[in-house]
Amino acid sequence: MKTRDRILLYISKYSPVSEADRSAITQYCADHKIKANVPRIDKDKEKISFEEFREWMEKDCPEINDIIVFGDGTLIIVKDVTFKGITAGVTLAGDNTLGTGGFTFNYQDFKQASFDDKVRLQKALNGAGLSWNRKKKQAAPRMIPENNKYIRVSVLGDKIAFGVFREYNPEGKIVMYCVKETGKEVRYSLYDILDNLPGAYQVEAISNQEKKLLREELKEAGKQWSGYSSRIEPLEYKQEKGSVYYFLDDSLKVQSRVHKYPKDKQRSYGLNYFLNREEALEIADAIMELRLKQLSRKKKS
Repeated sequence: MKTRDRILLYISKYSPVSEADRSAITQYCADHKIKANVPRIDKDKEKISFEEFREWMEKDCPEINDIIVFGDGTLIIVKDVTFKGITAGVTLAGDNTLGTGGFTFNYQDFKQASFDDKVRLQKALNGAGLSWNRKKKQAAPRMIPENNKYIRVSVLGDKIAFGVFREYNPEGKIVMYCVKETGKEVRYSLYDILDNLPGAYQVEAISNQEKKLLREELKEAGKQWSGYSSRIEPLEYKQEKGSVYYFLDDSLKVQSRVHKYPKDKQRSYGLNYFLNREEALEIADAIMELRLKQLSRKKKS
């Protein structure tokens, strides 16, 4: 059964052929417990009769953005479904010929595409420099991610991972600052490589819901993402004014002060900001050790 929202959206696109058709469509919806505001006759809209509407309602139809396979092996991404047929946003013929026109197919037997089918279609889109935009229901130029941007990695809507993008490594693999892969715990090493991606995938903008989920997963681990500083921080790292913190002075001595001035905030951005003395001493010792090693190096010829 089609969803209420889909039915109402479908009705809004057409004008009934006559008032009798309008009344019949309204009654049909009411019989299915759907209160529909069927548009009045509009000469500028495509016409639909009650019989055409009922036929569409009772047909086994794919959903918009579904990826389906016809009997001859043609793969399509569904752009629209009307009483006239199924309109494809993208097609991939059996010989791997890619099409992006809005061709409408007559109703025929179909099945949902397998994951391997989707990878094959994704690979064809990638080869043409394209991806599928589910929101706009059309092929669009392939997204090139930028450092410190939230992204989703998917195969034509099948979500693989989402998080904060860092870079492509020399092998061409995606590296993330933090990432949530489907079915796995959140990771936040600042250099998490997505090793097990399929042979083709697309990068997309992340949704607000996914951003919220990522924040919640990090919070459960006691961490938070700072986009301003491009780093993972403890939840308690951002101190309120009036709280005490520690820092290293010019002599690498640990000092403490009350968080009060803009300079205190600048220290937190520059990482010279510690919530306890022990962490500050650890960094001071590490700096001293590294500096002593530098001083003992042989001069380059």
